[in-house]
Amino acid sequence: MTEAEPTRRFGLAQDGAIIEIFSPASQASHLEQRWPTMGLEPVADPVRRPTRMVAVRSEADGTLLVEVDGLAATGGWERVESELALFSAERLTGLVAV
Repeated sequence: MTEAEPTRRFGLAQDGAIIEIFSPASQASHLEQRWPTMGLEPVADPVRRPTRMVAVRSEADGTLLVEVDGLAATGGWERVESELALFSAERLTGLVAV
């Protein structure tokens, strides 16, 4: 995989919904650090289409650009972490996020 190619990760929520995350290969460790501790299982090849898509890109000047479902979002990695946590919490089955 070249540096220009983004990595693709998928998460499976407890209710079966899928989230897809694109990020630069060089930033994969940032995504790992922000993955929710519960409610979102990493999957290699989902069986259905994602219901949410998050894309992260690094600009040449180091600026981090985030898009959620095709719309520009502010907040960098903190926004990505928030999107993952919210996606997971909204789809918990048998548990209530507090």
